[in-house]
Amino acid sequence: MMMKRYDHPELIERLTADYLTGGMNPAARRRFETLMQDRPAVLLAMQRWRRKLDDGLLGEDAPAGVWTAVQQRLAGAASTAAVSAPTPRGWAKRTWQGLALGMGVLAASLLMSLVAVLQEPGPPPPATAQMAALLRGPEGHAAVITVHQDRLVLTAVGAVAAPSGKSYELWMLPEHGKPQAVGVVHLRTSETLRLPVPALEALTQAKGFAISVEPAGGSPTGQPTGPITYQGGVVAMSNYQPPQPQILRGQGGGGFYE
Repeated sequence: MMMKRYDHPELIERLTADYLTGGMNPAARRRFETLMQDRPAVLLAMQRWRRKLDDGLLGEDAPAGVWTAVQQRLAGAASTAAVSAPTPRGWAKRTWQGLALGMGVLAASLLMSLVAVLQEPGPPPPATAQMAALLRGPEGHAAVITVHQDRLVLTAVGAVAAPSGKSYELWMLPEHGKPQAVGVVHLRTSETLRLPVPALEALTQAKGFAISVEPAGGSPTGQPTGPITYQGGVVAMSNYQPPQPQILRGQGGGGFYE
């Protein structure tokens, strides 16, 4: 029988999000599926996540005015296309028949994982901060940004390689002021950027993100110089605070994820 701490609502929410984003290894996924079979509260958590998606995560745009300054200088068009939900298999198919309608690949990706590794028995760790953004690109391509502690994870859906001799560069768009460079990205299936504390502090002001095409290695001016190919607003943000320098928990020991 699973330990009682897995009944804690906060942990159920976090584990549900991590399961949906594929953040668990195969053994952890099997353990979580056991929880889903045995605990109605886990299915309720799935329903809550679905309501969040149905309330507009996929259709949410950047706040009014965020893109104006950029678009005045840089020509860029973003088109969107619906992404079909993946076909569930096995037990997951039975579980998801009443839940998965309308949950496409992008929707699932937007469910921020941010799960603290469960270690020795005891009270659950404090709630972790979360931020997510959906960037819309050309020809139905898209990218999902999530931020956890000092990591920014960029997951591309149907990405296109940068033109020869060029690089993609990610920009944070504050509500006021100029775009701020986050770093050169490659729009692979998934890539992680380790961010210094100053960059994380700037992210607390993020209202949107954009990706531009720049000379190889990034913009020489510190501002976008080429066309913007991906753009979108922050669609999920909860109590985000930049982490303080410290040794993060979860670097060993037994638990759910091993």
